[in-house]
Formats: sequence, structure tokens, C-alpha cells
Amino acid sequence: MNIILSVAFIGLFCMDYYFMYSNTIKRNPELTEKQRAYILSIKASTTLFLISIYFNYKFIASGFNVDLYTSTLNSSDNFLLDLSVFNLISYLITDCYIGYNKYHKYLCSLSGYTHHIVYTFISLTALYIKVPGFYLLFFIEELPTIFLSSGNYNKSLRRDNIFGLTFFLTRLVYHGYLTWKFSFNKLFLILGILSFGLHSYWFKNWFSKHFLKTNCKDIKQE
Repeated sequence: MNIILSVAFIGLFCMDYYFMYSNTIKRNPELTEKQRAYILSIKASTTLFLISIYFNYKFIASGFNVDLYTSTLNSSDNFLLDLSVFNLISYLITDCYIGYNKYHKYLCSLSGYTHHIVYTFISLTALYIKVPGFYLLFFIEELPTIFLSSGNYNKSLRRDNIFGLTFFLTRLVYHGYLTWKFSFNKLFLILGILSFGLHSYWFKNWFSKHFLKTNCKDIKQE
């Protein structure tokens, strides 16, 4: 996809996120700053998770055949891959922009501005080098983010144990498996190990807070 069309899609997705946030605030002006900080996260994590199901289904149905995602994808899959990465980049950009003006303190952590900036460049790199579709396999890891964001937006939806379980299964166990499965590519191996370390750090903080009863501050994931 050429650069002009790519920028156009990112711009459209940014507008979609911006208007979605604005309309939510207009309908619910009583929302706290903390609740507002998770509006975009709910939309982004749910969208990326649902898209990832498709790519993971194909991967599992193939018997975990890495050739499926290391060879040329069909045009429809390539288009879906590009749109999904555009969507992620748009979320990261919009969340930084709105967050700086509306809920700055909730982005001043390792999982806030730092995470967003790093993953923006990773996503742009993925587009530039035409990374195979297995990039979307990792988006299954957005499942615990759905529980985290929904629970912070609406306390009645909070399920700490389910969040912890899904985080462990997707961001540690499955992430570790995918990193090993595609370890023949040194760049992806390094990125996989680095992100695994970050996930381990977050999980340790969550586990300490909910089971060891210690104080942990940096528990807000992407």
C-alpha cells in the first residue's frame, strides 16, 4: 500500500477514535478522569483481539505451520493486516494526543507514553519491511487489556482474577511460544524477548498487588 493511502487510512482511524471519545464524553459527562483514560483502550483492544482471532484460527488450523505466515499472504489477508496495523498506530497516536490534554497522569508510566511511542515505531517498521501476517498473531494478547480497560471504566465489569489468568496465558505462555516458534528471525526474537520481559514485570506487579498485598504503582498495561 503506497504512503499516501497509508497516511489517509491512519488519519481516518484517528478521526474515528477522536469522535468516538468525544461522543462518549458528551453522552456521559459525569465520567471521571480515570474512566476517560480507558475509553479508547476498550475500542482498540477489542478490535485488535477480534481481528487476531482470525489469524490465530488459520495458524492453529494449519497445525501451527510457520510457513503460513512466512510466505506471501493472499491480497485480502495483506489488506486486513495493513488496516489492522493502521488501526493500532491510530490508537496509539490518538491516545497520546487526547491523553496529554485530558488524562495526562494516567499515561505517565511505562505502559503509557513510553509504550505507545515504542509500539508506534515497531508498527511502522512492520509496515515498512512488509512483515508477514504473524504480527497479528500477537494481538491475541489484547484479551486481558479488554478486561482491564472495561473494569476500570465500569467497576461492575471488573474481574481481577480473569484478567490475571488471561494475561498469564496470552502474554506469557502463548507469547513465549510464538517467540520460540518464529525465533529463526533474530529481529523478532529480540523484540519477543524484550516484550516478554516487560510482560513479566507487569505480571509480577499485578500478582504482588492482588496476592502478596504489596504496593505496586505501574499496573496499567496497553
